[in-house]
Amino acid sequence: MNWGIVVDSGSDMLAGFLGLDGIGFESAPLKIITDEKEFVDDENIDIEELLDAMKKSSKSSSACPNVDEFKAAMEKYDNVMCITITGALSGSYNAACVAREMVLEEHPEKNIKVIDSRSAAGVMELTVRYAVKLINQGLSFDEVAEKAEKYCRERKIAIALSTYDNLIKNGKMSHIAGLVASTLGIRAVSVFNEDGEIIAKHKVRGEEKALCAMTGMALTEGGLDGKDIIITHCRNEAGVEKLIAKLREKWNINSITVRETRGLVTYYAMPGGIVLSY
Repeated sequence: MNWGIVVDSGSDMLAGFLGLDGIGFESAPLKIITDEKEFVDDENIDIEELLDAMKKSSKSSSACPNVDEFKAAMEKYDNVMCITITGALSGSYNAACVAREMVLEEHPEKNIKVIDSRSAAGVMELTVRYAVKLINQGLSFDEVAEKAEKYCRERKIAIALSTYDNLIKNGKMSHIAGLVASTLGIRAVSVFNEDGEIIAKHKVRGEEKALCAMTGMALTEGGLDGKDIIITHCRNEAGVEKLIAKLREKWNINSITVRETRGLVTYYAMPGGIVLSY
């Protein structure tokens, strides 16, 4: 029976990121709607064009993949592991669950697991990597599903954005927390809570203190020795280099992967944003 990994574009993943060795990969695209254009968050999206359109637009919004997109992806495989961006930010998880029921109604012999990551970006990719590892070890579908979901729940994320405007405007974050960050020039360093909601943990002035806060948050979670981490950024290579230097001063990290944001994460992170997943 063949295996397939299905994600949405909130993962920032492309098929070429992983050595899948016979395991299929599909990414259902979210959409970003501006005054000028609807951007489909697939491999062809032009991030510079998106940023320019967002700057010019009086309002903008995002939309989750539709059910048919998830359904078409799931139908290609016998065993499907589907990981979505947090359901608190998007309807992607619900759409994937509906698609799962539709596919199983037509093909009851298939196995499909949908995991709400309750997170985004690097946490989703780390979970995919782990699932691929389990699949390659020959574990059963039920074992892969159970272990991958447990692994996902144990991942942590720290988010330092230069602006929370789009999160606030779309009702994805407390207006008061965002107002403090935006009005006073203070960076809110945030996390996803157990329900997948973004909450501000620290409010600091300037990027340097934000990076220190991210490092401190990793320390309180037991550190990063021997771990694989992913750092996602939106047009902030200099900030990523500073963060990596701080992390390497403290820990012997197994691997560090740097990713640039795709469309949906660009929409929320905005230029300067950095996300640490571990």
